Amino acid sequence: TSRSFFPYRYIAALLQFFGYCEINIFRSSTSISVVAMVNNTAVYSLKTSNATVASCPFNVSDSEENYFPENIGEFDWSPAIQGYVLGAGFLGYIITHIPGGLLAECYGAKFTFVCGLFLSSLGHFLSPPAARSSAYLLIAMQLIRGFGQGLIPPAQCVLAANWFPINERSLLNPLVLTGFAVGTIIGGLSSGAMCSTNVLGGWPSVYYVYGALGLLLTFCVQMFMYESPKCHPRIKESELNYILQNQETDLSKKRPPAPWRKIFSSVPFYAVSYALFSTLWTAVHYLSIQPLFLGTMLRYTIKENGILTSIPLFFHLVLTFTGSCSSKWLISNNYVGVDKVRKGFNLLYCSGYSLCLLGVIFSGCERIPSTVLSIAAMCLIGFSFNGSIITPVDMSPTFAGIYVS
Repeated sequence: TSRSFFPYRYIAALLQFFGYCEINIFRSSTSISVVAMVNNTAVYSLKTSNATVASCPFNVSDSEENYFPENIGEFDWSPAIQGYVLGAGFLGYIITHIPGGLLAECYGAKFTFVCGLFLSSLGHFLSPPAARSSAYLLIAMQLIRGFGQGLIPPAQCVLAANWFPINERSLLNPLVLTGFAVGTIIGGLSSGAMCSTNVLGGWPSVYYVYGALGLLLTFCVQMFMYESPKCHPRIKESELNYILQNQETDLSKKRPPAPWRKIFSSVPFYAVSYALFSTLWTAVHYLSIQPLFLGTMLRYTIKENGILTSIPLFFHLVLTFTGSCSSKWLISNNYVGVDKVRKGFNLLYCSGYSLCLLGVIFSGCERIPSTVLSIAAMCLIGFSFNGSIITPVDMSPTFAGIYVS
């Protein structure tokens, strides 16, 4: 049988990639739009007697327009409310991780993936009317968005285990995960510009446009994604055999029940869980705090904020691709074992990120070093995509969804 021009496993990888794009487009657009939604002048006027409005020193004789370069937002939310809006999505994301893993294992990864895309897209699309009704209703919409997004990673891990051959995982898995970076680049670059225009009311456009695109992606995944190669009605026999011959388990057999006792008594399980938690924490910290840090502490405009939030993700992509090719070369040629490759890349990420973040702290309000070091910190997260992030698929393809949750 002739080889397919574009193998279906790559279509599966592409749809998973877009799923991760959706997650971070929604996150980055929300973080940047909140800066545009809030009337900083109003918040500042309520706090004139409190110097903690910003930690960076400023000349009190400066005009409010100089201190807060863009103060046209329609909401006078306090910093606490802004924090709740930004944090609600991440809270929902955490809550549904374990249920997402169980759903993917019991009812199918495709079903879970589609449900996650639909919920998150709907919550994002309905955010503007919710915000104009009540800040707390917006928080509820962001929580729903987070609930949906929390279902996606566990489901994706199961789909990756089903579709990706062993010898291609070191390349395909990191490429799928670069969707996080691409999503942040797209969301950051476009959201700053969209919030500065009058199209669809300015800031609401980032919710309507991306929410609608998310619903379109949901439809595409439902139509073109399949649970496993054996479920695909049009896959060529050559590709099907190639995938099945390079799997640890026989996908035709029913998935065995999860060995919970062995999982919870496994030291490697706790090590990977801690590594995943730490990696996701650093990424979440950057996406939620960086736009506010740039806008209110270092006083960048909305457009500058979007650009500076996106720049690190370009270099993040470069490091991820470099790491993917390097890890595949090392593993394919048997120079280093899979475990050492994963540990090595994780060490590069952890040590580099920590040093850069300490540099940001000691740089204080100095614009150039703070900006450069924060960009470098985010770039180095790219190495984790060849380390802890894909380790669950290496450890147990059958229960990868549970491990990630």
